[in-house]
Amino acid sequence: MIAARSVNHHDLSAHLPGVSTPQAKKRRADRTFRDDQLDMGFFMALLVAHLPPGKVLLSLDRTNWEHGGTPINFLVLGAVVHGFTLPLIWVPLNQAGNSHTYDRMWLVLKLLHVLPAKRWQGLVADREFIGAEWFRFLRRQGIKRAIRIRHSDLLDDLSAKEWFDHVQHGH
Repeated sequence: MIAARSVNHHDLSAHLPGVSTPQAKKRRADRTFRDDQLDMGFFMALLVAHLPPGKVLLSLDRTNWEHGGTPINFLVLGAVVHGFTLPLIWVPLNQAGNSHTYDRMWLVLKLLHVLPAKRWQGLVADREFIGAEWFRFLRRQGIKRAIRIRHSDLLDDLSAKEWFDHVQHGH
């Protein structure tokens, strides 16, 4: 998938070994992905096993788009590798807009089963992923975080602008 830069079975088939015809390789890819044993846990463990050694930066983001008239909305937790994020685990969101804290917690707990917190360099996320319960959860799991905040967000009764007014833009 990484070499093909696609999950399309036709694109994947070109990267399969052997001298079979392209159509035979595509059928092999089709059969492979219909296998019930190839669930999210399997793919997550496979991807984690191929991460670089040492600490890994994790990224949490929500993605949404439309396929025809169907809205698609996913919460994705991935590893930042060579400047791009490799999705490790995701959950479809039933509602449009932001995720719930419990959806985020579920993703983190599932990933912690195969990638312990001591391997996490930290978690980066956009400002839609803030909240006291969420931050307490991450702290209890031993996960450092760098999450954007709005200049108007309150931190110990001071606005973020007041807290960080001395910090230059981009730092």
